[in-house]
Amino acid sequence: MNPGFLYIHIPFCIRKCIYCDFLSVAYDESYAKEYVDALCKELVLKKDSAGALKTIYIGGGTPSVLPEESFKQLFRSIRNNFKFSSGIEITVEANPGTLDESKIKTLFSPGVNRLSIGVQSFNDSELKTLGRIHSSDDAVKSIEMIKKAGINNFSIDLMYGIPGQAMDSWKDTLSRAAGFSPKHISSYELTPEKETPLYGMIDSKKIKMPDEELVLDMYNFAIDYLASKGCEHYEISNFALQGFRCIHNMNYWNRGEYIGAGAGAHSFINGVRSKNTGDIK
Repeated sequence: MNPGFLYIHIPFCIRKCIYCDFLSVAYDESYAKEYVDALCKELVLKKDSAGALKTIYIGGGTPSVLPEESFKQLFRSIRNNFKFSSGIEITVEANPGTLDESKIKTLFSPGVNRLSIGVQSFNDSELKTLGRIHSSDDAVKSIEMIKKAGINNFSIDLMYGIPGQAMDSWKDTLSRAAGFSPKHISSYELTPEKETPLYGMIDSKKIKMPDEELVLDMYNFAIDYLASKGCEHYEISNFALQGFRCIHNMNYWNRGEYIGAGAGAHSFINGVRSKNTGDIK
């Protein structure tokens, strides 16, 4: 088989959040440029493993921290080495606090047609608890810039079950997110993973997770509320307007094959799963 699905991992963040167990390191511009150079070499090595690409998903980390020239370089490499299917879905993850009008223009100039925005909450206290670098105002400004640029196909990532989060706050976050008319909303339960600062803080009783019944109520409320806004609940944590499911993620759910590039990225080709080294150097 020649999988038509490509995932690229960008392992840089301005600051790592307390709950994150994904492969990421502190952003350094010269380091990021070297990384993209290496990533482009890997794409050359893997070009014959893929058929015409149906989706490209660039995740992280925070892909939107990449220098503009490095981002353009990455897409030149993708276009030089892979064929694109008509109607290809190209998604990039971006975080508020890393976006401005110039960066948004750069993200979409090479053909990106879908953005996944890591908002998590519209409550500043909750964002601070999570260790996010942005404020609620930053999130609002980022989404408004995206819409002003004429980009309508965007997803908003939200999180519930945050320490100190009340049901009213969760309802407000969902309402504010829906008010921007995104095509897609991802609603994730905060899960303490071992080897994260959050897990250690819970273990040492510095922080307390919400009651399980409250978390379940938050999940059920999201399902009902987003259904009332015309969103289909098509995966455990994902909701989309008709015609706007994430094709890339659906391939994972359907046990489809895919190619992964970048540090720590997984591939599934010819029935065999493999994982790249997590050593970025």
